[in-house]
Amino acid sequence: MEYVIVDARQRLIGTLRQVVPLTVGATFTTDAKDTYAVLNIDRASRGRNDVQTLTVVRIQNRMQQAAE
Repeated sequence: MEYVIVDARQRLIGTLRQVVPLTVGATFTTDAKDTYAVLNIDRASRGRNDVQTLTVVRIQNRMQQAAE
């Protein structure tokens, strides 16, 4: 599954490819070592049924991890 990742203000963060589908409340870590929690999944296909939009909130970033 491929996801478009946006923040709560609908600003583009990036894309994510996952083998296991994500659900609301799930967390994931990006290649940049930022950890996000899924707030909403927009399943509107917009012409492609294999792409969904995730609204996320960052719960930990690489700078916090380095400081700990």
